Amino acid sequence: MSDFGQRESEASDLRQNGDFEEALKIYRELWEANKREFDKWSTWSYAKCAQKCGHHDESDKIARYCYEQWPDFDLGRQVLAWSHYYRFFQGGTDDGKSPTSDYWKAAKEVVSLCEKDPYSKYSPFTRVLFSVIKELEDKPSSQKNAEKRLEWLGHMDPDELDPQADSFRDDSGKRRVVASDRENWYSHMSKALLDAERHEDCIQLCQEALQRISELHYDNDVWFKVRIAKAKSALGRTEEAMTDLKEVVPKKPEWHIYKELATLAYQLNQHEEALRYGAEAALGEGPLHFKWEVFLLMAVTLRAKGNDDLAQQHAELAARIRGEKGWSIKGRTKELIDEFEVGAEGEPSSKELYRDLKGQWNEWVTEMLPSHEGVIDWVHSEKPFGFIEVDGQDESVYFKTRSFNGSEEQCTGGTRVHFYMKESYDRKKDEMSTEAVEVKPVK
Repeated sequence: MSDFGQRESEASDLRQNGDFEEALKIYRELWEANKREFDKWSTWSYAKCAQKCGHHDESDKIARYCYEQWPDFDLGRQVLAWSHYYRFFQGGTDDGKSPTSDYWKAAKEVVSLCEKDPYSKYSPFTRVLFSVIKELEDKPSSQKNAEKRLEWLGHMDPDELDPQADSFRDDSGKRRVVASDRENWYSHMSKALLDAERHEDCIQLCQEALQRISELHYDNDVWFKVRIAKAKSALGRTEEAMTDLKEVVPKKPEWHIYKELATLAYQLNQHEEALRYGAEAALGEGPLHFKWEVFLLMAVTLRAKGNDDLAQQHAELAARIRGEKGWSIKGRTKELIDEFEVGAEGEPSSKELYRDLKGQWNEWVTEMLPSHEGVIDWVHSEKPFGFIEVDGQDESVYFKTRSFNGSEEQCTGGTRVHFYMKESYDRKKDEMSTEAVEVKPVK
């Protein structure tokens, strides 16, 4: 055996035993002195060692050489695809910067390199494509962006994607479950179809996902139904959309779902309902500046009811938010704000306006709810919830401490309180339940 053969055999043995650093040293020496002696196997082995040691630029260069010399060598194609993954896709783009032309070139090449067996566990195909989709989803939504996402998602066949959810234990030892590639595909594709205004296709795909995937994760059982409702709304099926959202909101009482309900109620001339849902959105968790459209919708709704003063206050809040954020006001938004004769600058501030209106929103939210009194049974010492013993009832009711309107010292066992009972969802039991809101100490 030649000196090259002996040294290459030594490096190969080191690689197979997991000593990639030592193997890499030998491959580098041999490449410098005897590059022409390398066959497809030794070239692949060199690229693999560089990859295992985190030298991805070096791995990419050697893998590129391997692919150009032996384009039909499957392992050579595979190691080049993985080099692209590590260089461009593993951690996403830096600091929110737009991907370079090399990024898109690499993504397209991965599709080509993996065409023989894209869904193999040894292929980076699905990882790269889901990384590309996430990159696009993080950009401002537009028709063009949605079409591009659809194009990339179209490279994947959901029937071939892994249907099994994965699990792992985090640093605290808690078991975490990760959705399957198939579930992720349905989630991303349904979002893209909705953004592309392909509403019938979106409805059909979401219904297919709900029927096909027995156990959904990340609240996808809710989000597929929300997308169905949004698509129905866009198609003019307003009452159906409202029914669908009413079904899911107890399980996922997020402010933007209440915003959708408020919009639908307004379209149906259900102004009282629109204000109640708008108030739920206004009071829900989420940054104030995200909700300016909610406040403008409430202003329009109040004007339709003839409550001009309160309408103007809500319009002023919407305008003030945009002014304080330095956002331009134009188009239909400008027309509405001009109609209400409010400005984007001046006093009071958006936070002050929010505080002034909060009491009114609480009234709208609770006026249709049954009121009760009781005594706080106990409050969790570390988590933000507790239970109240309800007068005249055997079972205690759950409440979140952020719903308690009193001092921190009063939010403790033994305090007598007045509250309203609201429909909610018990995640632990996976069933509908009730929750106490607007909890106040009884003086």
